[in-house]
Amino acid sequence: MPDFPKLPIITPPPARPFPELPIVTPDPPRMTLREKYGNLYYLSIAGLVVSFAVVGTFAYGLWSTRDYWMATYVLNDPKRPEAERVRAAWAMAGHPAASDLHRFDLALRKDLPPLARYVLAERMTPEAIRADPKGYALMVAKSEGWPDWLRLLLVRPMAYGVGEGYRIAWEPLDLLRQNSDPAIALWATYTRAVMAPGDAQAEGDLGRDARREGPFQALAVLLDAAAKAEGDARVRKLDEATAWLRAHHPEAVKVWQGWTERDGRLVPAR
Repeated sequence: MPDFPKLPIITPPPARPFPELPIVTPDPPRMTLREKYGNLYYLSIAGLVVSFAVVGTFAYGLWSTRDYWMATYVLNDPKRPEAERVRAAWAMAGHPAASDLHRFDLALRKDLPPLARYVLAERMTPEAIRADPKGYALMVAKSEGWPDWLRLLLVRPMAYGVGEGYRIAWEPLDLLRQNSDPAIALWATYTRAVMAPGDAQAEGDLGRDARREGPFQALAVLLDAAAKAEGDARVRKLDEATAWLRAHHPEAVKVWQGWTERDGRLVPAR
């Protein structure tokens, strides 16, 4: 047999172990916000909607009443000419954004032009007495330091109010009926006469004043006619009596000197 050379026996190296692989645990499926928070999710969305609505309403309110707040700024700026401040008060007095509380607060301020205070007080409505009719009446009757024209204008909301069913305490009305200013006494007498259930003595006094000649007879005639009227006709007579004061009440005439109303605007008198 042929003699083959012996080949060396090659021992294979030991097998290398496979590297260890990390154990990967798959994440659970993610929940949506709606699934995670449930009803709280919808509640938060609703809260955001309401918040945006409130902010939007507030912003719109400011924008839609910007002319009112600009007029307020002009009225309260002592560096402005008096004519500008008076016109600003006129614009504010009849603005839909105005409230009786704001009108009243401004009408009491002695640092404002008298005519500005007058037109603001003149536009006050029965809403001024809604919260506390007796307290309002006592304040008007007993407050000291008020000019007669201001007290007179602040009696009017009570006169208008009794036609809407408001009840005013008799004590302050009787105090106002004894006021030295005949116009104040007449408006208080009218209020006492018209307020339910009525006051025959006050009605008689008002009728006698309407027949008595004097500088305030025309006012008494208008108020007596208002007492005998009803509804819108009564309000129109009270409006006529209010307008009468501007040109005939001695203190009001001084306040209105140089000014008049024309076509719903406040303009210099000619």
